Amino acid sequence: MEENFSKYSIEYEKVASDKSILAITRITANDIMKNPYMTLGQFFKNISDRDLAVLLAEVEHVDHCTKDTILLTEMLCRAEGVISESAGEIASRVGYFSMMITCVSLARKGLVRVYYENMSFGDEEGDKLVVEKLE
Repeated sequence: MEENFSKYSIEYEKVASDKSILAITRITANDIMKNPYMTLGQFFKNISDRDLAVLLAEVEHVDHCTKDTILLTEMLCRAEGVISESAGEIASRVGYFSMMITCVSLARKGLVRVYYENMSFGDEEGDKLVVEKLE
């Protein structure tokens, strides 16, 4: 029987003050404490090129499930009102987040177009176009 993860919470104050965590993770925790609603598209629109490069380096590892990647994914899910209930859901959402990091990086290089308004961890957004190759 798989454990139900929805009963766990994130202590944003601890995340924001933990110096062992990436700056972008701490900044995001602070932002969510100030404004609890944030879409994935808003996050990526506001992230600096430097922070995006740091995240890209995190997900380019063979095992892209670093504590920061998992924590950012879960914080951003919850900021959209999406609660992961299983390890499988968390893994799937970390994979999606990692893919979005790569897509935004490619967009900033002018290789693809990203539709930030369609980025979401919610299942209802699954049919919307998020990225397209530029000709």
